[in-house]
Amino acid sequence: MAKSSGDALLGLINDVLDFSKIEAGKLDLEEVDFELTRTIERVCAGLRSTAESKGLRLDVELPPAAIGVRGDPVRLQQVLTNLVNNAIKFTERGHVRVRVELQQPGPEHLTVRVSVSDTGIGIPPDRVHRLFESFSQVDTSTTRRFGGTGLGLAICKRLVELMGGRISFDSAVGQGSTFWFELTLRRGAAPATNGPAPGVPVCGSASERRRAHVLLAEDHPISQEVGAALLRRAGYECDVVGTGREALDAVRTREYDLVLMDCQMPEMDGFQAARAIREAERAAAGGQGRLPIIALTANAVKGDRERCLEAGMDDYISKPLDPKRLYALIESHIAREAPVHRLEAGATRRQPLAPPLPAAPPAAVGEPGSAGATAGAGTASRPPIDFPQLLALHQDRAFVLGLVSQFKAQVRRELDLIQRSLAEGDGAAAARVAHGLKGSAGFMGAARVQALAAELEGLGVGAGLDEANRVLAELQREIERCLAFDAEAAEASAPR
Repeated sequence: MAKSSGDALLGLINDVLDFSKIEAGKLDLEEVDFELTRTIERVCAGLRSTAESKGLRLDVELPPAAIGVRGDPVRLQQVLTNLVNNAIKFTERGHVRVRVELQQPGPEHLTVRVSVSDTGIGIPPDRVHRLFESFSQVDTSTTRRFGGTGLGLAICKRLVELMGGRISFDSAVGQGSTFWFELTLRRGAAPATNGPAPGVPVCGSASERRRAHVLLAEDHPISQEVGAALLRRAGYECDVVGTGREALDAVRTREYDLVLMDCQMPEMDGFQAARAIREAERAAAGGQGRLPIIALTANAVKGDRERCLEAGMDDYISKPLDPKRLYALIESHIAREAPVHRLEAGATRRQPLAPPLPAAPPAAVGEPGSAGATAGAGTASRPPIDFPQLLALHQDRAFVLGLVSQFKAQVRRELDLIQRSLAEGDGAAAARVAHGLKGSAGFMGAARVQALAAELEGLGVGAGLDEANRVLAELQREIERCLAFDAEAAEASAPR
């Protein structure tokens, strides 16, 4: 409840800030080359689990070929995310469909129409004229039932108009709505999307290699975002859940080739979830075969691997994830062709797999991504977030810019939670939040935040308040550096 309330409040604040910036004429659009269909696919992939949690199907219809355009992919994603989120929010059964059509393709420009249709509640005719007004919703009961500021569509309209386009909708009460926008974009260079991403192992030809379905069980939003991006970049299908209980429910109802299981999650942790999966397997098929489970942990310490294996996991990888190691580990466990796996009595089962790879050694002190990398002098002179490393890893500027924004919002929330926990004398709660912060900071190349969060987590329940508050003060200063970090300026000043 506290997390959902905090996320809702942050959403309200961000809407108000965005709207204020637009109204003041202080929102600048960027012009970069990006691949349109890939950008839209990414938005839909990120929202698919939200739709599925309501029992809805999220369908996407895209042109068959890649479309290189020039414009502002971050703002386009913002508009589409708002429209799809609204469609999911106001639909109780049925589906949401995103459709992309090329209206007037020319040699230098093209007009694209993006529509979002739903089978939701629809909009009464007498409310239509107010829909794109600021702080406006269908009626007061909508605010009470669904929440929100009433700014989402107003922001969409202004962003689309800033990009030189137009937005409108059609709706029928009780049947659903279709919101659409049209943009005329300059043609641009499309980033290469054919073939495997750098660092991804090639296992046979594209036609030979089965598109494996991976379940990522991870509770931290940044870790979810980065983990899912790495998996999809390698060509894997990926579903994301946030608790061990959700992971158990997912493998009971859907088919997976492999599970990546975070060890520390709410409700049911990764160890408990792995044990429950193994017990369900034994009950379903007398112990024949097993679904591969790879543990994700931020604690690269002696005994961790043994604990993971004792819980029934097949292997272990520490965070932040090394992409090459991750892909090799996944391929080693799905290398033998076998049917996908679901925990149902009588279901087709995967046969035992090859022995797991040896565990990767912990990152050495001073290596990128290790907590000790920030020890010593010179910390203040280094950027708080390693933007070049993120660009090299993900090779997608719009995605990385969005990730940095999300990280800033997340660390602000987590700093507040740690401060409140320590003020209330709850060192255990502070340690739990610090654990998640440590992992996400590692993913972001925020090495100093990672090191301080690890130190705070290590102090644990028995820490004296003076020592914990000393570390907290340092952590707060470093988080303030992260919040002030200008990714675009850092990119511009980076050596070429």
